Amino acid sequence: MKEVTGMECSFYEYSFIVPVYNAEKYIDECIQSILKQGERCEIILVDDGSTDASGEICDVYAQQHKRIKVFHNKNSGPAAARNFGLEKACGNYVVFVDSDDYISSGLIEHLECGYADKTQDLIFYNIVKNFPDGRLEPMSEGLAREKIHGKTIDEVLKAISQCSKFPASTGGKIIKRDVLTKNNIKFKEGIMGEDIDWTLQLISNINSADVYQDESYYYRISPNTRRSYGNSKSLLDQLSIIEEWTAAGKGANKYILSFLAYQYAVSLPFYGALAAEEREMYSNRVKKLRFLLSYGNTTKIKLIRLAVNLLGITTASKLLYQYVVKRDETNA
Repeated sequence: MKEVTGMECSFYEYSFIVPVYNAEKYIDECIQSILKQGERCEIILVDDGSTDASGEICDVYAQQHKRIKVFHNKNSGPAAARNFGLEKACGNYVVFVDSDDYISSGLIEHLECGYADKTQDLIFYNIVKNFPDGRLEPMSEGLAREKIHGKTIDEVLKAISQCSKFPASTGGKIIKRDVLTKNNIKFKEGIMGEDIDWTLQLISNINSADVYQDESYYYRISPNTRRSYGNSKSLLDQLSIIEEWTAAGKGANKYILSFLAYQYAVSLPFYGALAAEEREMYSNRVKKLRFLLSYGNTTKIKLIRLAVNLLGITTASKLLYQYVVKRDETNA
């Protein structure tokens, strides 16, 4: 591991952690958007074994800005890079930003001005999808501040369970670092969908939350964003996460089960995309988890449950796969 940094660790209020891998086309915009957040923000760039010019670009920024730290590690995946970055963080708050994404310029300034309550353990802020043609579209998770800020944790979880989409992305969150470190909340390494498990750990350990509706995280949609359909490992990892969280104890909370219902529904197109012989390998596991759909609180999950009941898991999964392919082609 090689480190390039302008100064040793000192006090910062916010730590922005950026896993970097072959993002030379976008890394400038990402770093510039974080630099605009002010001097109380440190930027931790973890170069995850990039083979393009990303690492060199990061080094140049570190030489120009004392609050930027760069670490060059061997390629181990985004989960390992984020975990490593968290170990190096100094700030009271942590914000994760992927190297091909960027954030709005007023994120920290407006937070400091009281646009959201920074005393809360977790602050959600908007995620906006940025398509290759430049089109911007809200993620539309449906988080409502009046249902979350100042509410009990049970009320917070209930509000999240009623969202159209479970907010599992690492982006769009400002987190008290102590919540992560004291509860040993880390990303599982070597799996796909590590953000799902991480978010479940996070919301299971917070005592308060808020919604910051004035600023945004811009999530870049690339042609490869959804390439894992038909990937057996992607389905395996999703099922493993869901199974672990439905095990005794972890899945006791009905709202956690609601989040798992959403993730189970998300996994069905992955199941439907597999060839028949591969589907057979996962058939029993998928059927065993079918009960989760009964915990879904949204119209979308209820419709999927109806389709599964009427058509069976295999046919419903194939149709869901065809639907997401057409949807993604439309939005490409």
